[in-house]
Amino acid sequence: MNKQELKSKILEAGMARQQALIHSFEKRINELRKSGKHINETQFDAQQASFNDETNEIVDLLTGQLNFVVDEMNVMRTLTDEVAESVQMGAVVVTDRMKFYVSVSLEEFEVNGVKYFGISVKAPIYAQMRGLRAGENFEVNGTKYLIKEVF
Repeated sequence: MNKQELKSKILEAGMARQQALIHSFEKRINELRKSGKHINETQFDAQQASFNDETNEIVDLLTGQLNFVVDEMNVMRTLTDEVAESVQMGAVVVTDRMKFYVSVSLEEFEVNGVKYFGISVKAPIYAQMRGLRAGENFEVNGTKYLIKEVF
């Protein structure tokens, strides 16, 4: 498989991971909203009102997180499988320690049995590797990395 094909698979896997996260937030929000709809009117008291207020706060927090994840998915939709020569948005960075996908903040995910870690351009590690090429080094929190490949 060539680099462009691999990069395409990495992008697909990253987007699938992000979509799963979106679905998880949506499901949890819907569950919380439904839990408040099954209240028996005669049992509605101060304790239930307090519970509803807490539930609404949680829904609001989760909705904010959902909006953030949706925004990040929209960023991912702008990425291509074009091969990069230096570390930039959309690049795959293979180091002597880890493999990174410069996109959005994703947890570790796998493609063809190989683990990749999605990082945002806002991440401190990205600031250290930005613009570098294969054969160059960078350091983050005392850990040194050698870039073996960028595509």
